[in-house]
Amino acid sequence: RRWFVGVLVVLFSVGAVASLIGVWAERTALDTDSFVDTVDPLPRDPDVSRALSAFITEELFVTLDIDQRARDALPEDLQFFLGPLEGIVRDYARDAIVTVLNSDQFERVWNDAVRTAHRLALQVLDGDDPPGVVRRDGEVVLDLAPAIHDILQRIIAQGPGFLGNVQLPDLDENATRGEIRRQLSDRFGVDLPADFGEITVFHEDRLSEASDAVHLAGRFVIGTMILTILSGAGALLLSVDRRRTILQLGLGVAIATYLVFTILRVVVDDLVDFVEGEDNRAAASAAAGVVGRGLRDGAWYVLIAGLLVAVGAYLAGPGRGATWVRRRTLALTRRARGGAETGAEALSGTAAGRWIETNLDALRIGGVVVAFVLLLLVDHAWT
Repeated sequence: RRWFVGVLVVLFSVGAVASLIGVWAERTALDTDSFVDTVDPLPRDPDVSRALSAFITEELFVTLDIDQRARDALPEDLQFFLGPLEGIVRDYARDAIVTVLNSDQFERVWNDAVRTAHRLALQVLDGDDPPGVVRRDGEVVLDLAPAIHDILQRIIAQGPGFLGNVQLPDLDENATRGEIRRQLSDRFGVDLPADFGEITVFHEDRLSEASDAVHLAGRFVIGTMILTILSGAGALLLSVDRRRTILQLGLGVAIATYLVFTILRVVVDDLVDFVEGEDNRAAASAAAGVVGRGLRDGAWYVLIAGLLVAVGAYLAGPGRGATWVRRRTLALTRRARGGAETGAEALSGTAAGRWIETNLDALRIGGVVVAFVLLLLVDHAWT
């Protein structure tokens, strides 16, 4: 019987952490609206912004050959200026990129791109074959072509004639990726590659594995939660010492949470190391931190709750330490109660004390009203 209770305690501890991860995945990683809200602050992260800037700069200067176009636009009598010209062009581009990345317009472009990529990724994981951003080789991509178009507009606006006679009209809000590519190709006279402005976020050689994992997770989240509840209830029903079992349940959940999330942190660090380029690794690490923030917060709540339950169960027991803590707490409580009674007696003989006694009910109601109003008006954390 004791051994069986021990097995149920282990199942409850592991199931609690698995349920936490499953619920987080269902509500965040596998829900498009929630995922978009989660990654909304990513472009404002310094590491992510640096990686995006490097990527967009590469697209501008390698694919569209911006620096050569600026040289060609330079008059013959200013050809001696070719040396510092490349640095000036880069400064123009960098200023335009930073301005666009910090703009409300890019936030809309970013959210739209993330929403499209995430929705298509989920469709692929469900076994569908959606058209559009998912290309024939099975990749799901983040499309930043609209942002690149805005950056080029700003570069042209900062220096009229800077890129020759190139002019870019404003884009329609509903412009498709094909329309953007055709406009850029026509204006710059280049044949843009199929992956221009794209960041691959999902590749076909991982789609089947991820699809199996998603379907497995979706099938077993509810079952895991039910099994966890039954394991905890069964452990308490069969226990010969329920206080001790409650202590074990609390400690088991805390230990399982700590171990699982330590392992996950190591795994994420190892995966980030596979990313090429220092800027990209820093961006991947920042992205993993932002996406997993809700999961980490939930883990902390579970860990602290487990420890509190374990401490409460221990303090309720016959141990020497628990007995000492209870005695000291009782003595302090009695002392505080005595001081409060003495203060109340002293206050009752005053005009203020008599007024409080007369209006006690009104003061209680007023206190509740004031607390409720403060709760509505004052900005506060969930804690």
